[in-house]
Amino acid sequence: MQSITANICLFLSVWLLLSNNNLSAQSDLSATCKTQSLFQQLKNLSSDHLLFGHQNTTFEGIGWEDRGGFEDRSDCLESVGDYPAVYGFDFVRGFIFQRHAIRANERGAIVTFSDHMDNFRNGGDSWNTSGNTVKEILTDNSATQSRFISHLNQVANFIKGLKDKNGDFIPVIYRPFHENTGDWFWWSKEYCTPQEYVELWRFTVDYLRDVRNVHNVLYAYSPSDPAFLGGYEARYPGNQYVDIVGFDSYATIAYPMFLIANAQLVVEFAEAHDKVAALTEFGVNGGIQFANESDFFTNTFLATIKNDPIARKLAYAHTWRNDRINHHWVPLDSDKNHADFVKFYEDDFTVFEGELPDLYNCSLATSSTEYKEHLAGKMGIKISPNPVSDYLLIQSTTTRPENTLRLGIYNSIGQLMIKKDNYILGNQLLISHLEKGIYLVKLMDIKEKNIISEIFIKH
Repeated sequence: MQSITANICLFLSVWLLLSNNNLSAQSDLSATCKTQSLFQQLKNLSSDHLLFGHQNTTFEGIGWEDRGGFEDRSDCLESVGDYPAVYGFDFVRGFIFQRHAIRANERGAIVTFSDHMDNFRNGGDSWNTSGNTVKEILTDNSATQSRFISHLNQVANFIKGLKDKNGDFIPVIYRPFHENTGDWFWWSKEYCTPQEYVELWRFTVDYLRDVRNVHNVLYAYSPSDPAFLGGYEARYPGNQYVDIVGFDSYATIAYPMFLIANAQLVVEFAEAHDKVAALTEFGVNGGIQFANESDFFTNTFLATIKNDPIARKLAYAHTWRNDRINHHWVPLDSDKNHADFVKFYEDDFTVFEGELPDLYNCSLATSSTEYKEHLAGKMGIKISPNPVSDYLLIQSTTTRPENTLRLGIYNSIGQLMIKKDNYILGNQLLISHLEKGIYLVKLMDIKEKNIISEIFIKH
């Protein structure tokens, strides 16, 4: 019977993946299996969960930098005890993030790259808007086009060089030409026509996908505040060239208004076009240190999203980098928003790295129910001895020993016999005073997500 049940569950999981995985909604019909899996898992998780992302999270923080990616340090880890679910990097710093990306993938996280490309016309940076750079890129055999293609070759070489321990290509979310609805980049709406922008985007995808055979990429399109700066339709590159539709939004005042208007627009667009919706950059203008309130994360931001039936379908929300005390987005102990960020982490709606299911298993499809089962299973609880007389030992193969949990032991009629709010796995529990019989032990983490129920016998 057990084997039959397992086979039925496996069949249903595979069927769900195959029936939901509409490859026509993706930019690459030849995308690797793991890339397809990431796309589908993001869609599945988005109904009840918001994955948290942080730019340069293992590359730099307040007072430190790790260019080589050997320290596995993160301000997010130091702030709440866990890494973000999404690691963001940018090629403006060079093609130096290989180990960072590989280590993130090893831990099961998502890797995304934005690209503040230099102005290929004059050698300036992304904010240099002189000339019609986009038009020159689209001019065959121009020097500007040649420099642009050289950059795309570097992008292709880097992404194709990302492989996991099995030799499989690591999926990457690539987010070029972002915030195009603003007026600060050379690809912005002030400096190219809608048609030129679409042609630039398609040129990029066609070259990476069809010329360089890069097939481990999901492409993210993310204008700035589209509900207020022109919407989606005019410069949208097309369904065959986009996988993730997102938006960037920063504000100091009236942030909930910006969030709801943009999120509703983008989520509804994603549902109409069978895409993943995401908040690809969010936060307070200039950094969290400029927040007007001490509950920005839980109240101003999270409650606004959770309480709206449309906005809550965003798959992930990615905030910007920590590089100095007056320019950072993940709060540390000294920030007035630190305690609130811990509550944001503890909320059952948010997902950090330690709570992620397997995003890259081609035979899995994680529904909301499956995700809750996954969280429970990750704890790997083992109770011994069983039956027991005096001391009960509860251990885990996956949870760090220093993690505290909430514990309750109930008798056969449901009465709570032992309660511990800060139980540490591995510590023995004295149960000699309990009467003989069958008992139920329940464990849950600080978020009260990972509910484990195990039966033991007292003799």
